[in-house]
Amino acid sequence: MLTEQQKLAAKIMIERPGITQKQLAEEIGCHVNTLYNWRQSSSFNTYLNQLSLEVHNSFIDDTLRMLRKKALDENTRGQVKFMELLLKSFGLLKDTRESTVTVKEEKSEQELLALLDQ
Repeated sequence: MLTEQQKLAAKIMIERPGITQKQLAEEIGCHVNTLYNWRQSSSFNTYLNQLSLEVHNSFIDDTLRMLRKKALDENTRGQVKFMELLLKSFGLLKDTRESTVTVKEEKSEQELLALLDQ
């Protein structure tokens, strides 16, 4: 179970990714080594990852709205690569490839085994 101080540290780390460990330690009132120790803890990292995903998922609606707006605007249709990456990270867009395979010669299982024995 995490303390409120640990939860606050995780929240700040997500909201302000550029904050230094020293700044964060001063803001929440702990030593920098304490932050280091928390980062080594699986329970802290699990909470941090879960919180990060919650924040990330909160942007789905905004991303889709921006995508619709830019897709309809002639001037920005080609500038949506960043939104493609976001949609992929949400699992809403996936790369797919189709392959067509043509078998030119059919051999029986016995013929294939005979070729392997050669």
